[in-house]
This record gives sequence, C-alpha cells and structure tokens, in this order.
Amino acid sequence: MSDTNDTFANFRFTTIINDRCDKSLKLETRSVKFWECALWCGRVKDCRRFLHSKNNLMCTLYSDGNNCIVNGDSSGYRCFVKYFGCVADTCTCPRGFYGDKCTQIAIDCKDYVARGFGESKTVLTNIQPETSPEPFEASCWLGSSGALTILERDATCNVENFNRSLHEYGVGFGNVPWNGWLGFDKILPLVSKQNSRLRLEVYFRRTSSISCGIKYNLFSIGNYSSQYTFYAARFDAIGSTFCGDSIMGGNSTLNLTGRPFSTFDSDLTGFDCPTTFGGGWWFADDIRCTDSFATGGAMSHNYWRNTLQNQQISYLVLKVAYY
Repeated sequence: MSDTNDTFANFRFTTIINDRCDKSLKLETRSVKFWECALWCGRVKDCRRFLHSKNNLMCTLYSDGNNCIVNGDSSGYRCFVKYFGCVADTCTCPRGFYGDKCTQIAIDCKDYVARGFGESKTVLTNIQPETSPEPFEASCWLGSSGALTILERDATCNVENFNRSLHEYGVGFGNVPWNGWLGFDKILPLVSKQNSRLRLEVYFRRTSSISCGIKYNLFSIGNYSSQYTFYAARFDAIGSTFCGDSIMGGNSTLNLTGRPFSTFDSDLTGFDCPTTFGGGWWFADDIRCTDSFATGGAMSHNYWRNTLQNQQISYLVLKVAYY
C-alpha cells in the first residue's frame, strides 16, 4: 500500500459546525492539496485533526478537538480527525488518554492537569468521570483547579437558541464549549462525586472590556428527579474585581439556592419564567423570576443585576472546579 493510502487510513471523517467562534488550538495553515494536507497532519505528532477547503486549498492543522468550525458557507470543506494507535510499543494517544495502549483516560479536568498533560491555558480534551458511561469532549482550564467549562457565551459567536427543552439541557447542545451548554448528563457525574468540594466560577466581561468574577463554594446540582436543583453555601470574589452576588440573595437580589432548573416544557416557577426570558435557568418562584441570567439567545438578553446592573455583557463563562 502506498504512503498516501496509509495516511488516509489514519483518519476518519468528522463534523463541521457553522459558527464564528473557533478557539481550538491551531498549529499551522498553508495552501496544499487535500492528500498533501492529510500527509502533513499524519507526520506531525501533535496534529489531531485537519480542515481542508477544496475551493482555496487552505489546510489547517489543530492540536485539539474532534470537530471543525467554519464561519459561513461550509461547502467544499472537509474535516478529518486522526486515529491514534501504537507501533512497536510506542503509543500516540488522543488528548486525555494515557497508559499502556492508551486504555486509560483522565476522569476530569483536575486529573488531566495532575497528569502533566497541560501546555496551554485552555484545551479541548477527552475525560470520563467514574460514573459516566462513555468519554466526552470537554474544555478544561489548566490552572491548579482544573476547571471544567459548562457554559460559555461570547458576543462574537453566532446567536444560539437556548430556549430548549429539559431533555436538551440534559444532553447538551450548541457549539460546545464556546457557544453552547455542556449538558447535565455530563455535569452530574462530576458534581455528585463523593468527598469532593466544588465551586461554581462565574466570569463576565462587559463591552468596556472590564472583567469581574464570583465563585460559589460548596456548589452542587440535584439529580434529574429534582430537576437539577441548584445548591451553594457561600460566595466570594475571584480576583480584584467582584461581580457581586446575584444568585444567593445578596444585596436584595432573588435567592435561587434550592431552586430547580426550569425550561419552557417543564416550568416549576408558576410565572412562565422560561418562556418570558427565552431560556432555561434556576428561576425563583417569584414574578420577577431572577436577577441573573446567562442563557438568553442574544448576549443582550443576559445580565447580572448586582454590580453590573443593566450594562451590556460581551462575554460570560460558567466553570466547575474542585477546591
């Protein structure tokens, strides 16, 4: 078999997502034919997938992620992810996998960091919590806490529909993690881990480029039967700029602790809050519904009443971390 055919056998076709947001780790871009692009990625150890356009012959190599992002018309583009294997006891593993024949996998982002895989601030990697039936791709922040992104919104991304059913919030949707919801099915095995202390980290950036953060300690989420009830014990600032609490009742805001997650098809508020706000959230059983909101379709629909008041939010992210 020729070298070219051997190279093609090392890849599988994967999905192309239409969005303006692509924060995955690019290695290099050059103009080459398709088969040359495949050969190039095959010979670069850190290349995990490639995107090629038959229209302009542009080939881009990536060191993380399973799918490719294209802004606009994706016709003519092809995305391939590299198969990994072992030759003469030397193994090249997908991100998150390790050990003999790549049979072991990091159980969460903190485990990924502890095993010394991290080489950038954030990375898309495979993880599999102990009670998860299968691995899944996650965005890990590679600080000491190894935080997992469960929601990220950016004004530069496409407008995503967050007015989804409870089932969709369970399985996840959108351009995860940069413009979508990871899914409660993936979050629950992490937050229900025994003898662990978790916090929910919330970061915002206003259009004025001023950022702030807040963390909710002893954070947890109830199971499906409780409709993913929100729990947290206390809050504190992240860094020098404090967002102010808008979840636990600080500064006369509504307290969402102990509240279930409501969606348009499973509303436990009594005030039609999910339909009014256009997305799922831990709404209060109050006509005001909430003083915080992160799942509006357009970024202008998201807000944090305490501190930010009605200022435009250009970026927000929710992360779960151990401490």
